[in-house]
Amino acid sequence: MARMSWHEACQLDPTLQSVAHFFPFPPEYAQTLTGGLTNRCWKVVCQKGKAYVWRPNTPITKAFSISRFQEYQIL
Repeated sequence: MARMSWHEACQLDPTLQSVAHFFPFPPEYAQTLTGGLTNRCWKVVCQKGKAYVWRPNTPITKAFSISRFQEYQIL
């Protein structure tokens, strides 16, 4: 798992920018997570240490008609 600044993570995966409006301040950092079957998942950590997981829908999930609910059941 790679840990990087929020800015670096957004450059690597622009889908992270779609959740930025949920945070009053930019998150402290983002970290890649393992365990997803279809694409990269992110742990987003805020300034006060509260963490969230971002699992974007990407062209891969659409191309294979992957349901996040079904993926959750498999995992």
